[in-house]
Amino acid sequence: MALMLNIFLVVAVIVVACAAAKDNNAERVVFNTRTPQMGWNSWNKFACNISESLIKETADALISTGLADLGYRYMNLDDCWQANGRDANGKVQPETSRFPSGLSALGEYIHTKNLKFGIYSSAGFKTCQGYPASLGLEDIDAQSYVEWGVDYLKYDNCYTDHGLPQIRYKEMADALQRTGREFFYSLCEWGRENPAVWASGIGAQSWRISGDISDDWRSVISRAKIGASLWRFSGPGKGWNDPDMLEVGNGGCSDDEYRSHFSLWAMLKAPLIIGNDIRTMSTDSAAYAILSNKEVIAVNQDALGLQGRIVWSDTTEKLAGAYQYGEKLIATKCATGAPGAYEDQPEDQQWQYHADDHTIRSVSTGRCLRESDAKANFAEFVEATSHFDLAPGLRTVTAVDCASADVTKWDLNRGDGAAIVSRSSGLCLEVAKESEVPEVQGKRIQTAPCHTFDKQDHTYFDISEHQSWSMPQGKLLNLYQRQCLTVDRDAYPGASAEVWAAPLEGDRWAVMVLNKGKTPNKIQLTLDMLQLPASKKPQRFGMRDLWKHEDLTLPLTASQGHEFVLKGHESAMLVLTPLA
Repeated sequence: MALMLNIFLVVAVIVVACAAAKDNNAERVVFNTRTPQMGWNSWNKFACNISESLIKETADALISTGLADLGYRYMNLDDCWQANGRDANGKVQPETSRFPSGLSALGEYIHTKNLKFGIYSSAGFKTCQGYPASLGLEDIDAQSYVEWGVDYLKYDNCYTDHGLPQIRYKEMADALQRTGREFFYSLCEWGRENPAVWASGIGAQSWRISGDISDDWRSVISRAKIGASLWRFSGPGKGWNDPDMLEVGNGGCSDDEYRSHFSLWAMLKAPLIIGNDIRTMSTDSAAYAILSNKEVIAVNQDALGLQGRIVWSDTTEKLAGAYQYGEKLIATKCATGAPGAYEDQPEDQQWQYHADDHTIRSVSTGRCLRESDAKANFAEFVEATSHFDLAPGLRTVTAVDCASADVTKWDLNRGDGAAIVSRSSGLCLEVAKESEVPEVQGKRIQTAPCHTFDKQDHTYFDISEHQSWSMPQGKLLNLYQRQCLTVDRDAYPGASAEVWAAPLEGDRWAVMVLNKGKTPNKIQLTLDMLQLPASKKPQRFGMRDLWKHEDLTLPLTASQGHEFVLKGHESAMLVLTPLA
């Protein structure tokens, strides 16, 4: 009972925090968030080895290399700029041996270069490196930032009081707001409490979705995987999913891997924050060529601001072909159908229950729900996605051809909050409860032993809620966070091959063909892979290769694909333009 009371209190606090943020929207001073931020940060290369001279020299290098003219305008100090204690008035101070002129002078220097000045703190008692942080002192620190001319705050998550991040981060957002100065507010909560859901509502313009990146391929690709399915929560007027700063030029990856790294961040509409030593980076180097690629930057900074998605992968292809696995289903935010909304298609959330044969059918695809033991049948894919990481006794649910012999028949108990029960297994249709399948990525649909709500034992309330459904306007609405059963058009992360796509201004599309494997791979790009909406599906596209800076000779059509031969961890980055 105490556990359930705590859950309800947590939910209540979150609702109050979000409601308060909504009420303040009319007054909030906000930077333009039409496109992701670009700049430089000290941490990846220098960690605590920072100084006034380093920052000034780096600002000079942003100008002299032309990177500032390409949009890299934020000069961001990370951790370790602080002295060990606060002054007699409780104000945080810079370490004078490292910053002898003070931060006001440094801010002025940066501003004379027509750059923006960024700083770092934490929503805790100490920063991650043990220096004074801002929890409980938000107004004092925010005012210091104003006095120093700070334009950007990266706000970390170390040494906290274990309070809700929605509350801790909103305290600083409100303190920045009260100063009346424009700040870009970048949350660094590490993705633990699904900040993509709530960060924009409390006043943040970007939010970290993972732990710290490291300078290796595995780290890069794992962060792209996390970001891929968060497209529903990113965009102009909302803010940006942040998979962490760029490692390009730090030496831990090959040039091909760094090109793929930069391409993935462009497709994710991620912040482009350089993390190398640009003072020593030659303008003839591969790293400079990557970071200064205007065409790839243009994808990241496109005016539509819509994030890319994985639309095809070898994993999805194998599941659909060799295993006839069926279409992936999730429970996620119910679509509004509003004009121009970047969301799941409303028709992908429409379902019909056929009482004559006890099937549940998708209106958009005509396929029927089927339960299966994914762990037993598809063991090789268990690590590919959490959609297969099922506990004993659970079965995954997909949509397959209704003529299949193993289509599941269901008993649908009418009424709000009713259960949907498989006739073959006796298990109930439910939305997954595991924390490793966060809401923002779309909850897995599965069947599990049915739970009957016991009024004397409230510990089962949360479980039975996951198995409670209603059917308003043809939707299958789960009472768990009011989510709709959805045919998920996103592909599973690939084992070795993926195709990403993102809409661009002017009915164009950015497309990335990625070889995730170590060995060379041939990937055939086809128009069907892109899953373009019918209203946005011209018959012919011209293709431009953004790394080779050349137009491909043949167009991409319904009958004519294009084969890419890619080295290990190499990618092709394209812009597709509709042809008459």
